[in-house]
Amino acid sequence: MMFSKYLLTLVGFLFLFPAFGQELELDSTGHLPEIPLAVENGQWKEFRSYLGGFRIAMPGTVEEKSYTLATDIGDLTYHTFFCQLPVKNSDNLIYMVSWVDYPEGSIDSDSLDLVQEFLNETRDAAAQSVKGDVVYHNPVRLQGYPGQLWRIDYLRGSAVIKTKAVVVDNRYYAIQTITSKDRNLNTSTDQFFDSFRIFVD
Repeated sequence: MMFSKYLLTLVGFLFLFPAFGQELELDSTGHLPEIPLAVENGQWKEFRSYLGGFRIAMPGTVEEKSYTLATDIGDLTYHTFFCQLPVKNSDNLIYMVSWVDYPEGSIDSDSLDLVQEFLNETRDAAAQSVKGDVVYHNPVRLQGYPGQLWRIDYLRGSAVIKTKAVVVDNRYYAIQTITSKDRNLNTSTDQFFDSFRIFVD
């Protein structure tokens, strides 16, 4: 549990917005409610963040949120890019990419055992933060960098968060979708995850 001093800070930023976390509640029929939308353009377009060092395809208008927190290991700036789609006729409600740089020496993609411990603790804390359950998790690699894929069911099993997390040097990326359980087996999540690429020097 060596990361526990600052891990909850990391997990907390992933669920800052009511639509992302446990504040999203089911309606009277037991379904996910309608929420205010960004404008949907109806087609997938590539989004690039040169500061974040990545590109990814998203099916709607991309919004950005970022903030800086003081932690035991210094100030950490969290960056989140997301698009939000209507519940009806959409595979996923939220498409999101988040990243944060940790101080050198705190985490490094070359330290595989350390990275796996970090990802395990991140995954478990994320499930706890939304009072959900980890349904599965598997190790993955992206362009040679270590990561992990996991699924969390929450809101009494009616909603699903899928995450592909990767550590690149001392940077942590989380690529995520949120959907209703009856739509969790969709090709849009795969398309979103597979489109993520890191700019390699």
